[in-house]
Amino acid sequence: MPAGKYTFYLHSDDRTDMLTAATIETVSQPLRGDFLRTVAAAGGALYRIDARLPGLLTELFDGQLRAGQLTGILAVVSGRYASQAAVPDEALESVTPVYGGDEKMDRRRFTLVLPDEGATGQTLSQLESVSARLRGQLLRSLIVAGCALHTLDPRFPRLLASLPVPPATAEELTALAGQLTGAADTPAAAVREPVVPATRKAAGEATEVPARRIVDNMRKIF
Repeated sequence: MPAGKYTFYLHSDDRTDMLTAATIETVSQPLRGDFLRTVAAAGGALYRIDARLPGLLTELFDGQLRAGQLTGILAVVSGRYASQAAVPDEALESVTPVYGGDEKMDRRRFTLVLPDEGATGQTLSQLESVSARLRGQLLRSLIVAGCALHTLDPRFPRLLASLPVPPATAEELTALAGQLTGAADTPAAAVREPVVPATRKAAGEATEVPARRIVDNMRKIF
């Protein structure tokens, strides 16, 4: 499959779009193409864990994703509500559109090229697996979700896009986010030392690598 080229728009009458555009503008113009590919791949990693995650992050994004928000969302989709016991309460405000009355609507056009390799190749496959009618909506959710992770920690999207074996479950993503942001003081019963499968099948046995090793590799990357 050749590299995919997509066009998406961010509208000035939608608050989420405006906040996403503001996040993108924090990146210098020469690096913006790589940034969009990275956040799209990070959104794709969330989509592989649970198809609801990008949409949920899109609905809750208010310009600054907080650790408690991400942990709360992951607790909901994984069914581990008890894991919220030690997490400080944070407002989870939904983002509502802001309409400009009779003013002319402006929109910004972005072009995204996804090479058919690695994490971007997987994201490309996700986009091509849905109908053309839903593709734009899915792409927007992936971009917004990736930008939300960037506001939590700029390293987060790059890490998800570069890991050879990204988190496969909400629990693994929770542990990784906690280690990355320094908020890993969750109860032992809520977050066991997660493992990330390094090889799904090797000589008939599954080989597992502790998630902490991912953090060690992250230090080398950054």
